[in-house]
Amino acid sequence: MHCRMRITCLVVALGSPATHAQAQSYSSWWPGDQPAASMALMLRRGIQTTADHYPLVGYTFFGSDSATLVFEDSSMTTAALSARTWMFGPSVTKAEADGCPPEKVLGRKIARVLFRELGRPTSLKQVSVVVRGAVGLARWSYEHMYYYPDQLSGRWAGDSILCRSD
Repeated sequence: MHCRMRITCLVVALGSPATHAQAQSYSSWWPGDQPAASMALMLRRGIQTTADHYPLVGYTFFGSDSATLVFEDSSMTTAALSARTWMFGPSVTKAEADGCPPEKVLGRKIARVLFRELGRPTSLKQVSVVVRGAVGLARWSYEHMYYYPDQLSGRWAGDSILCRSD
């Protein structure tokens, strides 16, 4: 029986439909994860407005040089990840993408809101946006997207008209 359990675990690990699948929930392996409700209201409101229907579930600030925002997406399923049809946010134009893979554009918009709301700190070296599945096996899957200062500042076609200009 012990051998069967090992084989089963091996099959699950190797048979994972996404390269980012994990065997633990985000909050249990990411140290310092803070619940979204503990974020300053105006900051949380700006981020959530940009994220639209994707709920902000947590965040972490690592000193003054990096931040992580965590969202859930019910459309992130093992089938969508396996078929490479999963997309965080709506379809985008080539100008909006501006070199980003299409699934990273909404994350970039969100990261830019955080950057602006924090007063464009020069010490901020990266903002990461993590999107995790919401149901079933997808709860253990996630996509971790990184954004650096050159992607956070300046004008960008992906910013909506309602955003403050940089």
